[in-house]
Amino acid sequence: MLDENAMRLYSFSIGNSRWSEEDASVELNISLAEVDAAKNLLLKHHLLHAFGDDAAFFTANPPDVAVATLVETDVQRVHQLQGDIARRRGEMLALMPLYRELKVASSSSEHLEILEDGDMVTRYLSEASRDVSKEVLAVQPSPISTVERARLSAAKDIELLERGVQRKTLRRDRDRDHAPTVFLSQELAPYGAEHRTVATLPLRAMIFDRSAALISRPTFDCDFAAIVVHSPDMVASLAAVFDSVWDMATPMNGDSEPAHSVSKSGGLSAVQASILDGLAMGLTDEAIASRIGVSVRTCRRHIATIFEVLGADSRFQAGAIAVSRGLLRPALLK
Repeated sequence: MLDENAMRLYSFSIGNSRWSEEDASVELNISLAEVDAAKNLLLKHHLLHAFGDDAAFFTANPPDVAVATLVETDVQRVHQLQGDIARRRGEMLALMPLYRELKVASSSSEHLEILEDGDMVTRYLSEASRDVSKEVLAVQPSPISTVERARLSAAKDIELLERGVQRKTLRRDRDRDHAPTVFLSQELAPYGAEHRTVATLPLRAMIFDRSAALISRPTFDCDFAAIVVHSPDMVASLAAVFDSVWDMATPMNGDSEPAHSVSKSGGLSAVQASILDGLAMGLTDEAIASRIGVSVRTCRRHIATIFEVLGADSRFQAGAIAVSRGLLRPALLK
């Protein structure tokens, strides 16, 4: 930024509150032309200014003052650009309700809408949560990352519940011991929200008043897009699938008798209870591991533990003991 002469002249200026080019030339032992070039470079960077009204004398500016002067114009341009961006974004987003309305109504056969990014999904969820009046059915295959996020989520859900909206959420069995998930479930239970778990869930989904559904689009990793389903028949089918899985799922808060409660689990964890279900269904180790989201090796360790807890020597014997002790979900015995 500054050459050697400019640095020397700036150092000289700091130690001399009022100086002329002749003073600097003598003190620094450089020509007047070199002093003038160095002075102009310092003036360009606002590290010098004329002393009072006398243009023949100069004094130094602190670097922080210099940089503030240098970037002032740029800061103003940035603020103006930010304002322009916000205005344009607002103008475009104001068209979204019209777009959605006409997009859905444009053809009687058009029942799906693609929300291509996370911002569109967030806006849709906000509007759907505002308009829902009876029921929200949710499928959540991923746990909440932190208790703080769980607390924020609980606050939003409580607003719905206090409006009389029923909330049912399906989660995975292995999230039953996940602290943020447990926190959220316990926070919402007094308001009537229900959380149940199953061995595995394929994708994230939400159904609003059984009239519209939002389904994640897992086309690739980190795909934040989603599909909005408007077709009454398709939404009814999704809700029917949810109801079927819900009836077989295990409650988290004891709001009804758990299929794998502590009193009935026979010393098995929630994950092991899910594996026991898989054994009763005749699934292979690989199929069970894939179903509950663990490695085959981990699954086999759990199976060995199940055999030890039940006192069984084979899958058949484990199934028979589980039936005799009432450890299997009723739906598996039908």
